[in-house]
Amino acid sequence: MKLTAAHLKAIALGPTDVSNINSIVDSVNKYGPKFGMLAPHRLAQFIAQLGGESAGFRYDREIWGPTKQQRKYDTRTDLGNSPERDGDGKKYKGHGPIQVTGRYNTEAFFKWCKAQGYNPPSFVDNPEFINTDPWEGLSAIWYWETRNLNKWADQNDIETVRKRVNGGLNGFDLVLTYYTRAGLVLLGRNIGKGSKAFENAVRKFQEHAKADGSYKGEIDGDDGPKTRAALHAALVKLGKATQTQLSPVVEEKTVEKKVAVSPKDVEKPKKDIFTIFITGILAAFNTFSGLDWRVQMAIFAFMAIGFILLLTGRLNLAKSAKQIRLAIEGGP
Repeated sequence: MKLTAAHLKAIALGPTDVSNINSIVDSVNKYGPKFGMLAPHRLAQFIAQLGGESAGFRYDREIWGPTKQQRKYDTRTDLGNSPERDGDGKKYKGHGPIQVTGRYNTEAFFKWCKAQGYNPPSFVDNPEFINTDPWEGLSAIWYWETRNLNKWADQNDIETVRKRVNGGLNGFDLVLTYYTRAGLVLLGRNIGKGSKAFENAVRKFQEHAKADGSYKGEIDGDDGPKTRAALHAALVKLGKATQTQLSPVVEEKTVEKKVAVSPKDVEKPKKDIFTIFITGILAAFNTFSGLDWRVQMAIFAFMAIGFILLLTGRLNLAKSAKQIRLAIEGGP
């Protein structure tokens, strides 16, 4: 199986950083097979957590304020930092897409890389090395593998995975969204741009999953627990398929439909004053829709009066024209 930059760009909810995406993709494809991480159902869980931790693959390190919470890092001995205020907090702030934080984790990552025979630089002396390739993407794989997160991904227990990654459920709703997006994209579905397109993609998946019996809920476009369960089943099935290549990102193409051309002797309908007036009302209503409702009602009432006057004038004009025509033609 192979993860591509196109997959992650499609999954992301907003702007991304290409170098961060490439670091993840390269490391997952090179080192992922050794740790069983390219099974689609595991990969979807992995991508969801990274999406949540890196703001959609946009950041590869913790943004330092420092905030009130970050100031406490400097004396967090539980993270391996010294008890003195000597700058350890900032030095060992989160690095990589999954935010390797503290001296203990930084040193543990270094020792793991050495044990795997990867010949890493000294992350303890300079944690910034974690943000160089291949270590950036590999740091997330290290964290995933050493916390045995494949076990929970196999059970589709995204809540436990989140707790093991984050220490709690901070940002859990966002991770759930990323999981659904990742699952659909890895299955080769086009989720488009924006919430409406995503909802439609979920609805289409629900329809297909209900047809094969893997989805028992309503066809509502809501990516709830039943939808995620069906996604997990579909991803497991994809992993067991003969073709082990991940489905490519599907690009929808606009198909032009041929429209019959009107005969030359058929005139195009002309807009009369009625059509122009109605169009003006709609355009004006759209323009002023952001105003206070009282103002909107006053404007609407004014337009309604204008419309009535126009209608009355039109009818009187038509009546006068008819009388003139009859007088000329000598009719009754």
